[in-house]
Amino acid sequence: MVKALGLVVLIFGLLGMVSPEVGGANVQRCRVLLVPGAFGGDDAASGLFIQEKNYFAQYETFFKSKGCLTGKAILPADLTIEERSLLLRDQVRRFSSETRSVILIAHSEGGLDARFALKTLKMPQVKTLLSVGVPHQGTPLASWVLQQREQETLAYWLFRLVFQYDFKKLRFAGEMTPDFLARHESHFSKLDGVQYASAQAVCETHCHPLLRLLSRWIPVPDGDGVIPSSSQLFGKNLGQFDLDHVSTVGVDRAKDQERQRLLTRFWQEMQ
Repeated sequence: MVKALGLVVLIFGLLGMVSPEVGGANVQRCRVLLVPGAFGGDDAASGLFIQEKNYFAQYETFFKSKGCLTGKAILPADLTIEERSLLLRDQVRRFSSETRSVILIAHSEGGLDARFALKTLKMPQVKTLLSVGVPHQGTPLASWVLQQREQETLAYWLFRLVFQYDFKKLRFAGEMTPDFLARHESHFSKLDGVQYASAQAVCETHCHPLLRLLSRWIPVPDGDGVIPSSSQLFGKNLGQFDLDHVSTVGVDRAKDQERQRLLTRFWQEMQ
């Protein structure tokens, strides 16, 4: 198993799976690596809600304008948290500098990948993890997905045939339940010397219609339509923002001002 994962990491390393973008004259001011959720690196899987090219697009523009070397981790959707964390650790090593630490900004499952990599795999280059819309304490959506695929319900077939989402291929789903994260808390706990801070996405206006429908169907407590607000906190509380799970990292104009407010809050925390 370890040899196989090592081969996967090597292959992704040879392919150069981090895409850094340089902006501004002072590129050494900070290094920001954006860590997407399950479908942030897979355009086919994410197309129902957001195109891969738009995922974190405004984040890249914002931090490049601040003079930061900015990149986005590439983490395939059909892997477990441990497998994604191994890839993340390897990408952080290539992205880091001998003189500058790396700041991780994570969304959705990406936050769990980052926490596991920091605590269990070790990433000494990382001194700060900022997150938004992360199921730090799990989400009822994951439990619902497990139930649908085990029973092959109408919802399972609807998502598989109409939306091309096969729940049985989501190997990470069982690792995002509240029960799993509570049992394995030691692998995700805080690491001394690392600054943790999180923002809560709590959508109140212009929410994505599919997410609004899904949150009522499951149901999901108040939050971003996928993650309850209470589950999104880990470390310092950076406040609440009127964003849903997609608009948090998307480019829709209706949420542009609120997304900029979130990015500004992240920037303040980085100073």
